[in-house]
Amino acid sequence: MGTPVVPPRPDDKGAAYLDALTSAGVPRSASGATEIQIAQGVCTQLAQGKSRQKLVEDIAAVGGLMTDDQADALVTAAEQHYC
Repeated sequence: MGTPVVPPRPDDKGAAYLDALTSAGVPRSASGATEIQIAQGVCTQLAQGKSRQKLVEDIAAVGGLMTDDQADALVTAAEQHYC
């Protein structure tokens, strides 16, 4: 049997980002690892010139997991706390 994989623990900026998601009512996983990866992608895409509105639209369109308002809150949290 292998050793169980432990998800990474968020650092301070990751914790602030995850707290902002929770406060905004954005659904998130127990570990927050997926959401941290999304924040990293948001920051990278913004740095590469992708528009904020396009990011919000793209996130909201993924499998109907979030409303437009939740996707906007996720991008805002990433900008304020992660990027």
